[in-house]
Amino acid sequence: MSDIELRDACLSYRHDFGLMLKCEQGDLLYQAKEWARCLRVDELKAQLATATAKIAELQGQIAKLGDCDDCEMNQPPRRQK
Repeated sequence: MSDIELRDACLSYRHDFGLMLKCEQGDLLYQAKEWARCLRVDELKAQLATATAKIAELQGQIAKLGDCDDCEMNQPPRRQK
């Protein structure tokens, strides 16, 4: 999140954000940045879990291809003339 987006979020959360003392605004902005960072970490963890599951699925499909006797991959290489 950009600083502008964080300020907008703080203003939506606290309608008196613009009237708060600068140190209070800073405290609230710090909390908002921490929440945004935590949410981003959780989002990345979810994406990683999805990618890991997809990799496992593809590895399973590759393993099934290796079990096939008729598969071209299991044939000796062809000599080119």
